[in-house]
Amino acid sequence: MAVLPSDLFTSTLRGAIQLRSHQPETAVALLRMLGIQHAPVEQQKPLLRTWLTANPPSAGLRISLRRNGYGFVLDDVFGRPTACDCCAQAVWIQRCESLHR
Repeated sequence: MAVLPSDLFTSTLRGAIQLRSHQPETAVALLRMLGIQHAPVEQQKPLLRTWLTANPPSAGLRISLRRNGYGFVLDDVFGRPTACDCCAQAVWIQRCESLHR
C-alpha cells in the first residue's frame, strides 16, 4: 500500500509517522510507537496532538493517557470532558450524542 504525502507528517524526533495507523491500547505503547517515550513532554505534545487528531483514541487509550498525565493533550484536541446528564458519567459530548441518536 502506497503512503501518500498527505498521510504523513514530519517529526523532528523520528522522521515521518503514518497517520491512521495501528492504535495502541496504552499511553506508554503510543509513546513507544511514535518513538518519543524518552523525549521531553514539550517535544511529545505536538506529535501526540497530530496523531490523536488523525486517530481518534479508544476509551481505553483515553483513560490511559489521562492516568499517565497526558489528559491536557486530549483536552487540547477534543475539549474537556463533561458530565452527560443522561449517562451520569464523564464522557465526550460528541461520543455521547452519537450513542443516543
